Amino acid sequence: MTLSGSGSFRKPLLVSAIVLVVMVGFASIQSFYSLSRYYFVSHDVFAALAILIGWGAVLVVKPRFTLPDNQPSLLKVCIIAGFISALLWAGTYAVMFNYPVSRDEHMAVFDSGIFAKGLLAEPLPEQWAGFADSFAASFLLQTPDQSLMVSSYLPVNAAIRGGVSLIADPALTGPILAAIGCCALYFCARHLLSEMPSAILVVLAAYLLSAQVLVTAMTAYAMTAHLALNLVWLALFLKDRWWSHGLAMLVGVAAMGLHQFVFHPLFAGPFILLLAWRRQWLMFLGYGAVYAAGTLLWISWGAIVMSWAGIDPGAGPAGSGGLADFVSERILPLIVNGHPHGFALMVFNLLRTLTWNAVFVLPLMGCAWVLVRRRDPAETPIVLALFGGIILTILAMAVLLPYQGHGWGYRYLHGLLGSAALLAGYGYREIAKQDRKEADGAVVVLGAITAFIMLPASLWSAYNFVKPHAELHAIITDQATDFVIVDNVSVPLAVDEARNRADLSNTPLVFARSKLSDNQIALLCERGTVSVVGPEETQSVNLRGPVRTDGLLPKDPCSGAN
Repeated sequence: MTLSGSGSFRKPLLVSAIVLVVMVGFASIQSFYSLSRYYFVSHDVFAALAILIGWGAVLVVKPRFTLPDNQPSLLKVCIIAGFISALLWAGTYAVMFNYPVSRDEHMAVFDSGIFAKGLLAEPLPEQWAGFADSFAASFLLQTPDQSLMVSSYLPVNAAIRGGVSLIADPALTGPILAAIGCCALYFCARHLLSEMPSAILVVLAAYLLSAQVLVTAMTAYAMTAHLALNLVWLALFLKDRWWSHGLAMLVGVAAMGLHQFVFHPLFAGPFILLLAWRRQWLMFLGYGAVYAAGTLLWISWGAIVMSWAGIDPGAGPAGSGGLADFVSERILPLIVNGHPHGFALMVFNLLRTLTWNAVFVLPLMGCAWVLVRRRDPAETPIVLALFGGIILTILAMAVLLPYQGHGWGYRYLHGLLGSAALLAGYGYREIAKQDRKEADGAVVVLGAITAFIMLPASLWSAYNFVKPHAELHAIITDQATDFVIVDNVSVPLAVDEARNRADLSNTPLVFARSKLSDNQIALLCERGTVSVVGPEETQSVNLRGPVRTDGLLPKDPCSGAN
């Protein structure tokens, strides 16, 4: 190693460090309560400090190593992807308790059980009319009299999970999708960076060292499917044959239907615009037509489900179908009723992206920006499209939904992590052309910091967060009563613990107190035995969060005894 304060990597590292310091400083003075701020003070601020130390070490002591020059074969990549997939499957249980901690994850599991039976929704039994929202306190499809049990999310992610469950453990779904994403990313990197095999290694390392990629793949979140399908789509798009574009269009429609259709178009849109720039008008119009049809399909999904169940979609709530309803009832309220802390939340989100991904990615992405300024007709459009998807998604989420809630990293950018990895590969290639050992040394050192410090810390953080929720769920399901009321009025964070199977075959049935009237609680008492899970149980498992001590629901609400 040699001491040096100069080099082609110096400026991107300095700029990245300044940006990170400013973001950490701004986030540190925010005092409003949110899950985003909790993530910051419990993990991200310490991870940011480790990143700054790593960047500083590379600035002061320029490490010099050499990465292999041999391009990895497809077979080797597939073997590695399969091995990582097996580890992720084990981690689903060992790290994440195979427990869908968030409502988003639970609804994917909820819907997958429906779709695995060949249904589009489960009818709510007549004796439970009026109880639907208490069975699943949010994200149910809104229908007349709330007569169907199915989520309001689009179905493809849950359908994939349901399909896997027919032949294997559904917990394999995320690991398999992560492996598919890795192989598709290899195809993309080989197409774009084949002249420098070590750049392909950097791209794959950015993916495989990403705590966000790995931990999210241990969950039921749709974001792993977004990343995998986006990368499959990009590999097909870059192949640039009529048949590959046809397949890309089909993959794109599926990606739009994973859970929210807006994410894939933000990724794919800049690439599709390249077709117009290249004057490939027929292909451009083909994508436009297929994506327009896909948009109409997915915004009508709620109406399709209701029609399948014999319900008139026109009798349902606004937003159940049709473009006008979708825009007026789902999009405009997000814009008009923006979050009061929207900017601060986006800072938390972007910090979380940095701290949950490989330490070398951001500065190498900065190095890739030179290709935009160079205006190379062969490479600049692709690099612009990669940057464009990331920027468009950040701007769209800042306006539409700055609060992500739960997330291992910033999940609304998850589908763009492949783009970030490819940009890191481009950036590495640029500095490697000037000083190969400097580029390799920086990647090796920062990759080691990621592998041996950042990744274990993120896994530990995820484990510690999920553990009390999984333990509380075990307490709920072990109750020796017919019904359990989760007192989420006293413990708001417990609202996601009110969960059931869509066919209500689980015992005991679990209800969210915030969605029950006094009359409904009385009706439960008439139908069977009732217990309450509230502050006492959440404190016993060390579930942190605000607790209201006034108006506690009695442990035996049927007798009124405490």
